[in-house]
Amino acid sequence: MDMTTIPNPIYKPGAYFAFNTTLASRALASNDQKLLIIAQRLHDSATVDALTPVNVFSDDEAALYFGRGSQAHRMARAAIKANQYIQLTVVGLDDAEAGVAATGSVVVNGTASGSGQVRLGICGTTVAVAVSQGDKADDVMASLASAITLQDTLPLSATVGETDGPVTGDAPRRKSGRWC
Repeated sequence: MDMTTIPNPIYKPGAYFAFNTTLASRALASNDQKLLIIAQRLHDSATVDALTPVNVFSDDEAALYFGRGSQAHRMARAAIKANQYIQLTVVGLDDAEAGVAATGSVVVNGTASGSGQVRLGICGTTVAVAVSQGDKADDVMASLASAITLQDTLPLSATVGETDGPVTGDAPRRKSGRWC
């Protein structure tokens, strides 16, 4: 029987219905979620030209396309972590020509009176170094600078200044007013 028409003539009263499943999907309903990120890229380590939309499927792809530690890489990583099934498109931007690289500093003074950790939050990432009783501030600052620089997903590097000087963070490849 053809399911697209009600048979004619109908001599018997009643309700007549049919289901047409010829165009029905046999899979689960999809919940497509799309996101567009427009963010800064690291010009010297990006493999995708500025203002070019790119579909991104992983953290490593974002690092390759826009530079590890770039704003675009960090935003793509956060989006994928929040929803691994998202359809993500990222557009990388170059820094403003008139921009100036951000800098900052942290100073640790004295001698450690006990063991523990020194923790520093940078761009939502906690960098921690172990401290033992009797450690000098210079040693703690050198460890902290090394730990910051080893975090390749951060958009900055760190150095220790002169004796009793601060740990200085520098974003030499970026010209934005902020680190994050």
